[in-house]
Amino acid sequence: MDMQVLKNNSGLAISFVLKCCICLYRAELSSSDYHEGTQIVTVNTRYAYLVRSIGRGAEAERMFCALMNLPLPPTRFSTYNERLSNSVKSFFFRKKMRNVGNFSEIWNQ
Repeated sequence: MDMQVLKNNSGLAISFVLKCCICLYRAELSSSDYHEGTQIVTVNTRYAYLVRSIGRGAEAERMFCALMNLPLPPTRFSTYNERLSNSVKSFFFRKKMRNVGNFSEIWNQ
C-alpha cells in the first residue's frame, strides 16, 4: 500500500493528512478541534487561558512544554488574547443582564 503521511503543527496541535498515492484517497486527522468558523485550534486558546490564569509568562510556557514533551507553544498570542477578551466581555455582559433582570423582579415585588 502506497501512502503518504503529511504532518503539520499549529502551536500545541498536530494535524496529519494521509494520502493514498494510488486512488487519491485523503483523510485528515487533528489532535484538537477548531473554533467555529476559524483556523484557531482550541487547545492553543485553552493553553493561553491557562497561562494567563496562573499568572505566568513565556518562559514558564516553554518550560512546561519541555517537561511534558510537547511542541513549543504558539509565539503569537495576540489572536488568543483577543478571543479570550471577547469571550470574557460577552460572559460578563450576559451575567450582568441576567442579574439586572433578577434585581428588577425583586424590586417590583
